Amino acid sequence: MQVWGRTEILGSPGFLEFLLNRESEREKEGKEAKYELLVELASSGDAKEVIGHDQDFLLREYVRLGPFYVAAQSQVAFQSA
Repeated sequence: MQVWGRTEILGSPGFLEFLLNRESEREKEGKEAKYELLVELASSGDAKEVIGHDQDFLLREYVRLGPFYVAAQSQVAFQSA
């Protein structure tokens, strides 16, 4: 991916947030395609300069967790007396 392309993608308002939102894609192929794009963006050395430290951390965390990660949701049941 060319530097100018990464800069345009990462600099577009709201686009990185859309890519990082795991709820925006339901199909396997879509999740894999989004993940491949994010891997490419994360592997570039200039992402942090374009999006900042916090967004770069979120980008790398998404890549680390993989395309099919689902956050665990715990539920607590209460017994009434």
